[in-house]
Amino acid sequence: MRFAFPLTRTGLGLAFLAACSLALGSSFSPVVFQLPDPLVFVLRIVGWSLTALLYYTLLQQVRRGAKVQARTLYTVFFVLAAPFLLAFPVFAGDIFAYVATAKVAILGNPYLITPSALGTDPILHGVFGMWQGWPLTYGPLWAGLLKVVTWCTHDNFTIFMALRTLTFASVLGIGAALARAASPTRAALFLWSPIIFVDAIADAHNDIIVGAAVLLAVLTFSKQVRSSLAFALSVALKYITLPLLPIFIAAAPAGKRVRRAFVATGVLIITFAILFLPWWVGGETFRGVRYQSTLFVPPPITAQYPIFFTAFILDVPIHPEVFARALGATLFAIALAFLTWRVAKRQTALVPAVAMAMGAYLFFAASYVQAWYLLWLLPLLPLFERRHATRWMGALVIVWAFLQVYPYYYWTL
Repeated sequence: MRFAFPLTRTGLGLAFLAACSLALGSSFSPVVFQLPDPLVFVLRIVGWSLTALLYYTLLQQVRRGAKVQARTLYTVFFVLAAPFLLAFPVFAGDIFAYVATAKVAILGNPYLITPSALGTDPILHGVFGMWQGWPLTYGPLWAGLLKVVTWCTHDNFTIFMALRTLTFASVLGIGAALARAASPTRAALFLWSPIIFVDAIADAHNDIIVGAAVLLAVLTFSKQVRSSLAFALSVALKYITLPLLPIFIAAAPAGKRVRRAFVATGVLIITFAILFLPWWVGGETFRGVRYQSTLFVPPPITAQYPIFFTAFILDVPIHPEVFARALGATLFAIALAFLTWRVAKRQTALVPAVAMAMGAYLFFAASYVQAWYLLWLLPLLPLFERRHATRWMGALVIVWAFLQVYPYYYWTL
């Protein structure tokens, strides 16, 4: 199956065909390109099938010792990224909500004003109804980045492309960092992953920027201030990485953990104080986060799902949703404490501990899981030993495909 490995003209041609099929078979194609539903369905099947074949073969070839040169790494990446850079989002329209929030930042504080304030702005046609009435749920760094974009332009399409360029640059930066820290071959596992092309480039989820910040914190761990700043920026994008702090502290040598804790905590506080300065409105700053925390739609592959239904069937005295949330959070806390202990005892390295901690959060504690949340830990996996890297990258793609295909968002729990 050498043809399927994108190092030959035939293999690259098939990969490009898969990319074009996925890009044209997006959720927006029937409306934007007026494509008939049967054709969109065929494009999706062709795209998914070729993508699965190509990426599986890539994993097998790397596992057997195949090498990817740096020039090939970037050539293949740019060729396959082109259709997604030029297409509409494939599965999710979160980038439209980003654009709407950026325009809200023109009007005032996005932590207080919701996208509905834009009135008849055409961008609202791409924003899910519920999000139109919610204030910003992300950290102050994302609010700042959106404000910077709107200083340059107020045009919807230009903002759209600017944000997509930002996530594309994050992907490219991660790939270059992995090529230097591991090898171009390991970087290919990341740069050529369908998760990257769909969720990070086409759908432009800011989760890839979170993943880039976490990776930078890991790679610069020996530099306390630099690593702590990278970690603080990841939290300032999405608060979800905050539970990783104990692991970063425990990874320091025994005699330097107190200093590490002081530096990491201090940098975190100072970073938030500076970034929140233009936006801070007390408890109202987290109103969007409180709204988001009311969601409870766990997919079947997470622990929250069976916990909820078991509690419902057994008629536990606590409301099943509350019971599932509490038990899931407890299990995650236990897993985090165990990983922190193993890191402190030098029984688990920093990279797998951070990756497993984020995976534990998604599996145990997250009350809803989106496919693009896997972008948080995806950049770390190529740093694993080769066999483990190919195994976990493959497993993550399977989980991602399930989350994309299974319509769990239709469930109301």
